[in-house]
Amino acid sequence: MALSVGWGTNAPDQTMSYRQMQNYWYHWLMGLDRGADLIRNDRQRFMRYIWSIWNPAWEIPEEEFAATALAFENPDWADITLHSYRVRWGLAPRLPIFEDLERRVAADPVIHVPTLVIHGGEDPCNDPETSAGKDHLFAGHYERHILAGTGHFPQRQSAASVTELAVPFLLRSSG
Repeated sequence: MALSVGWGTNAPDQTMSYRQMQNYWYHWLMGLDRGADLIRNDRQRFMRYIWSIWNPAWEIPEEEFAATALAFENPDWADITLHSYRVRWGLAPRLPIFEDLERRVAADPVIHVPTLVIHGGEDPCNDPETSAGKDHLFAGHYERHILAGTGHFPQRQSAASVTELAVPFLLRSSG
């Protein structure tokens, strides 16, 4: 199951719309010293801002943000976060330990297991277009659902709808 992201959206040379390039502004900010400074020294406010723009028309419950925000204080969170976004766009070297895995995925990018994609219809982080037209990348049973009025966190904002889609899918896929 994948939430709010299309398969194959992390390659530096991927084709994307101008709208999606605009949505990824924060990815490229993290490639700059200024972005690194925000992640290292103002992470709570930065992430609160990101969460709020990712989820238009939804007031994020403070207790939900606070519970997740504890992870932002892990000693390695800033370095891992920055490296992840920088590697994604070719701004940092990949870790050699993962090269064999990267080669295997590149050689066969098709997903061979049943897959359910649930995407927020109002997601300004990963526009729903990022999961559209990807059927050819799935050899197993594939379903894609767009939840109207939902931002980047459908599992939080539209939990009942996600459950209604996920439970039958998981029951079908496990039997």
